[in-house]
Amino acid sequence: MRRTAAPLGRAPHRRVLSWLAALVVAGGLVLVPGPPCAAAPPAAGEAGPRAAPATQPPLTAVPPPLPTPVPPPPGLGNVAGGVVAAVVLDPAGRVLTAADADRPVPTASLVKVLVVEELLTREAAGTVVLTAADRDRMAAALTASDDAAMNALWVRHDGAALVAAAAARHRLTGTAPPPVPGRWGLAPTTARDVAAVLSAVERGARPADAVLRAWLRGVTPTAADGFDQVFGVLGGNGAVAAKQGWMCCVGGLRHLHSAGVLPDGRVLVLLGEFPGDTSWATAATALDGAASGLAAATAPSAVAAG
Repeated sequence: MRRTAAPLGRAPHRRVLSWLAALVVAGGLVLVPGPPCAAAPPAAGEAGPRAAPATQPPLTAVPPPLPTPVPPPPGLGNVAGGVVAAVVLDPAGRVLTAADADRPVPTASLVKVLVVEELLTREAAGTVVLTAADRDRMAAALTASDDAAMNALWVRHDGAALVAAAAARHRLTGTAPPPVPGRWGLAPTTARDVAAVLSAVERGARPADAVLRAWLRGVTPTAADGFDQVFGVLGGNGAVAAKQGWMCCVGGLRHLHSAGVLPDGRVLVLLGEFPGDTSWATAATALDGAASGLAAATAPSAVAAG
C-alpha cells in the first residue's frame, strides 16, 4: 500500500516526538518539552525574536558628606562677664558649630521674625488679609526693629498664636509664646531654633520667603529707637541679612542678640546674656568678637582643614 504524504507543515520528526511523549506519559512521567536545539530562520516577512535590550543599573547620586562640627571658639561661656549661646549652619542648613545652642533665652526683638513670617505664610494660604498698613508695620518691625509697629501687629493678629503656630510649623523645640501676655520680648527661644528659621527662609522658594529675605537684607544702621544696629554679625563680618535684638533688664540681665546670613550663605546666630551693669557698648564689642571668631572657625577653608 502506498503511504500518503504527511500533511503540509508537519515534519516526520514531529510525529516521532509525539510518539515519545505518549510513551513517557504512559509510563507515569511527564515530559516537559525543552527549547529546540536550533531554531529555523524566520520566514520572509516575519520578525525573529528580539534579544532583550541590555540595561544598566540607574546611576545613584552620591550625597555630599555631612560636615563634621568644629569646636566653637573658646570663651563664649564668659564674654565680658556674660555668656553667649551660638550656632553656625552651612548653606544647606547643617550644623558647623554650636555652643549652648539649646539653652532657652528671651528672644527680645528676634521674635519679630516669627510673627512676620507666620503672617506672610497665612496671607499666602488665604487665611488672613493683610492691609497696606500691616505690611508697612511688618517691614518696619524687621528693618528698623520698630517696637510700636510690632505692638500693633501683636494686638491686631494675636501675636501669641502666631508664635505658637510658627514654632509648630518649623518644629522648634525651645520656642514658645511669652509667659506674660503681651510681653512679646519675653518669648523664649534658643540659638538652634533661630538658626533653623533663618536657614529655612534663606533657602526657601516661597514668595513669602523672598519678601522676608528682602526685609532682612534691608536692616537699617540705626533702629527706630536710636539703637546702633551695627554689631555682632553686622559688626565687620559683612552679613547680607540680619535681625538684631536688645532688651534690659530681665532677671537682672541685659540681652543682646544678633542673627544673620553671611555672604557665602552660612547662618550665624548669637544670643548674649550679660550682667545688668554691663554697658551696651561693652556687650556689643563682645558680640563683635564672638561673631568674628565663629565666622573664622567655620569658614570653608577652616572646616576643610579640620
